[in-house]
Amino acid sequence: MADGLQQPMDGRALSEFRDRGAYVLLGDPGAGKTACFEKEAQQQPGCLYIKAREFIAFDVDDSWANKTLFIDGLDEVRAGSVNGLVPLDAVRKQLKKLGCPSFRISCREADWLGSGDREDLGKVAPEGVIASLYLEPLDGKDIREIVRNESPSTDVQKFLDWADRQGFMALLGNPQILILMVKAVSGGEWPDTREQAFALACREMVLEHNREHQQASKQKYESVDKILHAAGMLFAHQLISGAEGYSLSLGGEDEQHPFFRKVFDGDISQLGVSFKTNLFRKGKSDEQREPIHRSVAEFLAGEYLAELVEKKGFPTGRVMSLMTAADGGVVTPLRGLFAWFVTVCAKDRDIIVTRDPHGVVLYGDVTSFSVEQKQALLNALREEAEKHAGFRSENWVASPFGALATPDMEEVFRDVIEKPSRDNASQALVDCVMDAMQHGVAYPGLDKSLWSLVKDHTRWPGIRGTALRILLRDYLDASDWNESFLTLLDALNRGDVEDRDDNLLGILLTDLYPTVLSVNQVLDYLHTPKNDSLIGRYHNFWSRELLSKSSKEIIAELLDQLCNRKELKELLHHSYRCLDLLNKLLVDGLRYWGDSISDSRLYDWLGTGLDKYGFSERRLVGKGKPRGTVRQWIFERPDRYKAILQEGAKRYGGGKKEKGYVHSIYARLFNAEAPADIERWYLDQAAAYKTGDIAKYYFTQAVLTLRSDRVLSDFTLDDIYIWLSDHPQFNEILDGMLVEKDINQRIEHAIQKDERRRIEQECKSEWITQLVKYKEEIRQGTAPPAIFHDLALAYRGYMVEATGDTPHERLESVLPGRRDLYEAVLEGLVNTKNRDDLPSIEETIAAVAVGKTYYIAYAVLAGLDEICAHNPDDLGLVTTCQYKHALAFYFTAATGDKTDWVEKLV
Repeated sequence: MADGLQQPMDGRALSEFRDRGAYVLLGDPGAGKTACFEKEAQQQPGCLYIKAREFIAFDVDDSWANKTLFIDGLDEVRAGSVNGLVPLDAVRKQLKKLGCPSFRISCREADWLGSGDREDLGKVAPEGVIASLYLEPLDGKDIREIVRNESPSTDVQKFLDWADRQGFMALLGNPQILILMVKAVSGGEWPDTREQAFALACREMVLEHNREHQQASKQKYESVDKILHAAGMLFAHQLISGAEGYSLSLGGEDEQHPFFRKVFDGDISQLGVSFKTNLFRKGKSDEQREPIHRSVAEFLAGEYLAELVEKKGFPTGRVMSLMTAADGGVVTPLRGLFAWFVTVCAKDRDIIVTRDPHGVVLYGDVTSFSVEQKQALLNALREEAEKHAGFRSENWVASPFGALATPDMEEVFRDVIEKPSRDNASQALVDCVMDAMQHGVAYPGLDKSLWSLVKDHTRWPGIRGTALRILLRDYLDASDWNESFLTLLDALNRGDVEDRDDNLLGILLTDLYPTVLSVNQVLDYLHTPKNDSLIGRYHNFWSRELLSKSSKEIIAELLDQLCNRKELKELLHHSYRCLDLLNKLLVDGLRYWGDSISDSRLYDWLGTGLDKYGFSERRLVGKGKPRGTVRQWIFERPDRYKAILQEGAKRYGGGKKEKGYVHSIYARLFNAEAPADIERWYLDQAAAYKTGDIAKYYFTQAVLTLRSDRVLSDFTLDDIYIWLSDHPQFNEILDGMLVEKDINQRIEHAIQKDERRRIEQECKSEWITQLVKYKEEIRQGTAPPAIFHDLALAYRGYMVEATGDTPHERLESVLPGRRDLYEAVLEGLVNTKNRDDLPSIEETIAAVAVGKTYYIAYAVLAGLDEICAHNPDDLGLVTTCQYKHALAFYFTAATGDKTDWVEKLV
């Protein structure tokens, strides 16, 4: 069963950056920044780990000037500062005093101010620049290993299935939260909600302390509830005051760790006990204690504040005043605390939830809210959308919305999704409800409403796609629904139901193939994508999903169908996307079946993608990796090389006069180097047939090897004359090849060659004509994205016709003799970053979330590559906004290219 775990990313170990003079390590709370810094500092000589607050608060030691400093927690000193630049300036001042030594600094990504911080720190960095590193979440392998290590008795798959159902999967990439979750269920209890999971985890940490303590002595201990209450009180004071923790003694006290006896009076015995539990960890000294994780502190502090209101009569307004700014909005560092307070405190919930409805959904748990309170929350979300329809762009995580989808919300959801309004605010609210339904319980009563959403072209594409995924989730295994899904598939393919980006078609193909949609049907839905500006789910199905879902038997069937279906010939030849599919299918087909299938079937497979003249636009898969190419496969099998030639001779030698048949045969060899004995093999074949077209074919090929760059041998014309002494019937053929004896045949060959060249030239001329038409727009960087996409592909070496080792050589190869166009293209690629129609960062990320990529992305990236390679000083003229767009393109386009300008930025 799929567990939804993220696959390992192509990241790099932190140790690989040890040669950098300075870098910032960014990540979410609990992602492991501190652990990484402590480990790096310990593993290298001449390193010092120090908390950012300590680095600022105390005088620096002169000996630190010769050390690499690991300054941990810039976000922590910023949290208590009105002006976030003040703590950073304090860090810079200390570094300046030390003569700008090598350093590393960690910070929560949300508290990092981007290029401004990077520029400021760069002024005190030894090399004048600071790299930005992002701590990746745990991958699936790491998560499984941690679960096994933390709780050997827990069924790993059961744990992952539970986390997936509850929408916790996105949280498990955080090591600290993962460990809390494992602790929560290790005793066999499986909470149904996020609130229950946190409550169980916190209780487990207290119980663990009590179990250990009881084994050491027989004393009586405070109840778990009292300890949790005491911890909540400690955390509430700490979070609201902006402190890091507490000191257990006067001697350990500092500005961020007040002596807890000074803060609290009365009976403090429970406070002392709570410090000894796993809810706290040691601070920078043995006398200091800090929360094990901020999310734990927020949860217990929220419970404590809720108890003050509901049981002690503390005014709700007083509590709110502690967490809100002058404008009534929740202070950013306290959004998590506010979310849990609203989650636990039912009093005035429908009123106070309006202060930060999105934060309550993301950081709290709304499962226990009444229908009326959830309705109030949805109303508040709509108000947020009326202010800014993209209010979710700060955090697109959808799984927390699942807490809204409880069984009693069916009618509320029906009212939202069936309203006729189509303004952006209404659409944004429906989008929220779709995410809730996707990650919550099923609503059979809303099937018709969901089906209507799928077919309604006036809805946002994301809404329609999510509605379809919900139906597929609930009914894909229901045989009575399969016919409906297939009917919709046909309607989308015909255009009866609008699907501008082929997004719905891609979703259906991905889910239906190959269980509901058979291999015999799937190719019916292969066509040129409707929207060439995006790479979406439709493209992903044909380029990735089809092969990953196909067994080796199905791959063979697909290749057979591609050989036999004439209506796909033109599409396969002219669409580079289809050529990618062909390449991958062929490589897999040869790997699985190449050595066992018949020569006839192999000949057909190798002919997919050829036009009627025997020409192919194929790009060999694995260029630069010979063993991964079809060419290498053929070269390593000289017997199959000869078998391909024999099959071609049998098909086209029997009196047929099909134009270009010889070229068609050799096209199937992918320019593979011929076997060492190929000339004599040709002669042996000619001798075996004695006379006729096939004999003539083989003898002709033997002669032609004398000037072929595919054959490397010492075979000469003298060898042919010696052979002819025993086979005189071929003398006339040789004479015809050596002199202009058969002028008609040579003219026919010339005509065929000219025809092929004419067709190629027409295609190229049409493309060049299009470029000339838009030359000035190209120069200015404003030409249509599709044009720039093709040019960027040529620049980066992804276009078939583009040859050369450098981007400039490749552009010149596709623009021969057109220096004016060549210069316009180079200038235009650089200028694409200035376009005013570039998608926003939020739109770029949102597109990736639904499996799409903007085509203009490749041109912008190529433009920055051009600046970096030839005018690096001009990188200073690129604005921060433009860099942000480019980085968004870089990290979402998934080209895999390493570029110098990215290395300099991050």
